[in-house]
Amino acid sequence: MQMKILLIIIITLHLSVSHALAQSNLYSGEAVVSSQSEADRNAAIAEALKQVLQKLSGKREMPTSTALDDAFANSARYLRSYRYAKVERSAGDGTVSQELRLVAQFMQQAAETAQLRTCLEVNRRHCCHAGLAGELARSG
Repeated sequence: MQMKILLIIIITLHLSVSHALAQSNLYSGEAVVSSQSEADRNAAIAEALKQVLQKLSGKREMPTSTALDDAFANSARYLRSYRYAKVERSAGDGTVSQELRLVAQFMQQAAETAQLRTCLEVNRRHCCHAGLAGELARSG
């Protein structure tokens, strides 16, 4: 009996951790940077946000919209955290080099709001999250 309870606890913990990892991956993106300067960081954060919005929308191409332009211009306000990572990259000739990447984690609600605002602006009738879009439109 105790083994069954222990097994249930282990499975529950594993599923919780798996869900948390999948959730964090959905709201993260990364971009190659040449340095850790503010300009490179800001450009990389915007690129990482674009990746998150692509994941949320399920679309590779992002529509043109003022809401999206605003989100990219102010992408740091959606940011939860960021870090730099050195990643080894293999070339076709067998040489290995390192590239510096910024890995950004965005706040879930802020990223979803940016995606919904874009969706509303582009096409109110066929919005990807129609129910939430209606709530967002009513709230402001």
